[in-house]
Amino acid sequence: MINIDELIKVSILNKNTVKTKVFRELKSEILKFKTQKNAPEYTDSEEIKLIVKIIKTHEESIEAYKSANRDDLVASELEEVEILSSLIPKASDQKSIINALEVYLLSKYNELSFPKKEMGIVIKYLKEKFPVNDGKELAEIVKKYI
Repeated sequence: MINIDELIKVSILNKNTVKTKVFRELKSEILKFKTQKNAPEYTDSEEIKLIVKIIKTHEESIEAYKSANRDDLVASELEEVEILSSLIPKASDQKSIINALEVYLLSKYNELSFPKKEMGIVIKYLKEKFPVNDGKELAEIVKKYI
């Protein structure tokens, strides 16, 4: 997980106001997540989902600013998206997903196939293991093993 307090501290020491703003926004969202009623456990997967959610919000703002011809605001939003994107690990390639899936199937079912009714369980496992990857991509890989 990201040490957000350390990132904020370093950005303040480096006098990088944009990074400080972005990291403070992220810290605020993390605190909201952790303190919400019946909050799930804060894991790496949840952290990535949270960062992706913030990025999507910024991308929506970029579109609104573009339509309003506010290039100055578009540039600052793009910079913030770039900073947030650097915090997300890269998506795994298909080969590593397949390897993890096969190990999981062999450990749970003792074979490389599983009953169709348990497809959701298998996809959920992969989404937790590879939170950056697209759910549709993971589902397509899983379907090959039914």
